[in-house]
Amino acid sequence: MYPELTMPLVVLAGAALAYVLMVVARQPVARRLSLRQIARRPTESVLVVLGSVLGTALLVASFTVGDSLDRSVRQSAYEVLGPIDEYARTADAAQGAGAARRLEVLRADPRVDGVLTVRGDQAAAQRTDGGDLLAEPRVLVWELDFAQAARFGGANRSGLDTADPGPGGVVINRTLADSLRAGVGDEVSLLAYGAPLRLVVRAVVPAEGLGGMGVGASVNRSAFLSPGTLAAAAQHAGRAPVTSTLVSNTGGVEDGVGLTDEVTGRIRAALGTLAATGTEVATVKREVLDAAEQAGALMGSLFLFIASFSIVAGVMLLVNIFVMLAEERRGQLGMLRAVGMRRRRVTASFAVEAAVYTGIAAILGAGLGVLVGRAVVGVAVRILNGWSTGDQRLSLTFAVTPTSVLNGMAAGFVVAFLAVVLTSVRIARQNVIAAIRDLDVRPRRRQVRRAAVTGAVGTALLAAAALPVVVTGTNGALIYLLPALAAASAVPLLRAWLPARLAYTLSAATVLAPGGRWPTSSARPCTTTSRPRRTSCWAACCPSRPWCWSASTRTCCCGRCRAGCWTTAWW
Repeated sequence: MYPELTMPLVVLAGAALAYVLMVVARQPVARRLSLRQIARRPTESVLVVLGSVLGTALLVASFTVGDSLDRSVRQSAYEVLGPIDEYARTADAAQGAGAARRLEVLRADPRVDGVLTVRGDQAAAQRTDGGDLLAEPRVLVWELDFAQAARFGGANRSGLDTADPGPGGVVINRTLADSLRAGVGDEVSLLAYGAPLRLVVRAVVPAEGLGGMGVGASVNRSAFLSPGTLAAAAQHAGRAPVTSTLVSNTGGVEDGVGLTDEVTGRIRAALGTLAATGTEVATVKREVLDAAEQAGALMGSLFLFIASFSIVAGVMLLVNIFVMLAEERRGQLGMLRAVGMRRRRVTASFAVEAAVYTGIAAILGAGLGVLVGRAVVGVAVRILNGWSTGDQRLSLTFAVTPTSVLNGMAAGFVVAFLAVVLTSVRIARQNVIAAIRDLDVRPRRRQVRRAAVTGAVGTALLAAAALPVVVTGTNGALIYLLPALAAASAVPLLRAWLPARLAYTLSAATVLAPGGRWPTSSARPCTTTSRPRRTSCWAACCPSRPWCWSASTRTCCCGRCRAGCWTTAWW
């Protein structure tokens, strides 16, 4: 997750390590002081490592959540689409036949490794099993050329490499077979166009690629017939199935997406006027993969935002521990400064300590973060599936990429290292005489005024940025973050007139006063009149809320999806 951050994070971590190695090689006194302190205070060392492990583990877990959600949604590209990259679809039989003829020229295009025309519609299926009547109300019935289907996708498996079932026969996918408890040789009835079709199951295929293709759900129960079988039943009822010409780009399931724009342009050029008179051209594979990337980024960012509070707590733990260690060694640091040790060398000795602590924590945190991410993904998928029903439920596919682990380790190391180094800079600036005599030093009036002015400016800027976000309610993360930052920025200003404890209490109470929820505006009513693609429904109608699309009312559904609502990307 976030491959664009890998190089900056690695560069920052490398620069920090290079600085530490330089100190170790060129400053033996600083090296001995830092390593000696690690050995002399094992309890404090363990606390520092635990604080660093917390931040690194949560960062790795956040990125792992994004990877897993991305993989879970991306998996539908394999199960529902397989080699299908684009399609041209129309409900008019004559126009569908004309589109299929025009798209035959794509077979000679080196960017295309498969063209397949299918006709399909929805039906119900039933079967009697030992006296029990088993029924499936939503079955997708397709008729196609099985020989062409086996070759569709070139070297990649089409998912429908089986013989033609012939008249009176049907091929069903594994999902439908499990629903009806049917196997090869069993008889099933398809209720299509007001009449039953009694068929014998000739083969059961996996629900992948062409065997799992559908028109909306992430799990499809499909039946495949010989050419002409479905069309004849539709013609008898005075209706016509939907005609779709499927196109597979050269390359694998995901690799072929890079040719989408070129192939889509070729499809539109071949269709000519048909593309503007009822034949829909869709880039379904790219839409699914884009939706996967967006879902992964959204869930990863959401968990990272939630985990940021724990990460900040871990950073504060590091700062507090090092301040405590500095207080214990205050006299020692004062003597070192008195005999001529410069501030930057004091900071360097702390930097060596920080590198040892955070290096160990980065390794431990990576392993722990993967385990935490695995647990969070399971919980997240159950929550997401709470908004979906039936075939629209998202299946869990846990995944973690080396990029995410590397990003989490590097980010955790850099954050912890900088927290310790910046704290040591402040520690090194203490008064030498006060440190030797162990005297409390009050901040100067000029320093208090400077902090108050800085806090006032920061509070004003953050409050100005938070106001429109809170009023419109268009960004859930910023609704919580900006007001909290504004309250925290006001602490130096409050400390100029109030005791420190009271200032901190007022700031914390301001953050917690609304009970963790800032007022947000309600979702705007949806005025979309055409079926939206990808996240336009969410962005236009349901900000910060789960959404889906209602095929019956042609509106966006905000909140829990109702019956008849679509939640997947390829329509």
